[in-house]
Amino acid sequence: MRLEQIMLMGQHSMNDIETPLGDNFSVEITYASNVPAGEKPWPYEITYAILIRPSAQAEKNLETDRDADESASKFVVELHYAARFVPEDENERDDPKLEALTAWPYARADFVQIFRMHEMPSELIPAIPALYSDEGQSTGTQTDR
Repeated sequence: MRLEQIMLMGQHSMNDIETPLGDNFSVEITYASNVPAGEKPWPYEITYAILIRPSAQAEKNLETDRDADESASKFVVELHYAARFVPEDENERDDPKLEALTAWPYARADFVQIFRMHEMPSELIPAIPALYSDEGQSTGTQTDR
């Protein structure tokens, strides 16, 4: 699979982690990809998201009056791209995992920039993420540190 064109269409980030991460946190990388429809010049859309949470023990140390879901500190970054892929053989056509892995180096550079803006360690962003496919929707693995 060859990436012919890619363009960042939108981004969102939120950081409500109040204390330094330390050594206890989890990182989750997810992506969603669509199967192209019609003859658009940029037929594919890919959305990547990275979610970082302190461990449960670190969360216990935070005093809050919010709901449990809302009280969980997190750092979230979402990037949405339009892209054009050219399959190098018929087996590569419309493979969401391969598309996400092919475009990842471009997304990773944007993630690094946003992490630095939020003063988060960019070494948390893997060079190659572990992704698996499930009917066009894929989710990365969660890693506890």
